[in-house]
Amino acid sequence: MKDSVQGMAESVAKLFNDQLAKGYDLNGNSGKPLFTFDPSNPAGMLQVTDLKPEELALSGIQADDGTGVPGNGDNLKALIELKNQKTDIPGLGNMSLSEGAAAIISTIGIASKQSKTEMEAASTVRDQAQNQRDNLSAVNQDEEAINLQIYMQAYQSNMKVISTGNQIFSDLLGMF
Repeated sequence: MKDSVQGMAESVAKLFNDQLAKGYDLNGNSGKPLFTFDPSNPAGMLQVTDLKPEELALSGIQADDGTGVPGNGDNLKALIELKNQKTDIPGLGNMSLSEGAAAIISTIGIASKQSKTEMEAASTVRDQAQNQRDNLSAVNQDEEAINLQIYMQAYQSNMKVISTGNQIFSDLLGMF
């Protein structure tokens, strides 16, 4: 994915800059690059240069006096058509910039959906493991209440036996 995004950014910079170089600005100068591409800077690999609007080479022809022809947008039309021009994009193949952008967005969407599905599955497995752990080692309040009643009944029965034994012993001593 990273290679595709990087390749797409590089293609945009190269195609636009090459096309701008074929045109003329309002002063009749050949076009200057609009983009700079720096593959070593992932956060800003594609930057826009600080061209002034009058320096954009949107005219496709140069006037006899050496200036760009105002109102001529032939190079601008060519720039717009770049979106349909086929170019080699690493990881995606030979396709237009529009197709490349759609493919990258689709790939990101699929990866996002897959990650969400995997997260939900992991969450379900975690919940099941916690339930199994709780069933094996946790305290069940109802079960503990029943056990407490059984122990209380056993205690009361034992106290009766002791009390009866004490009474018999006292009666035996009283006979002598």
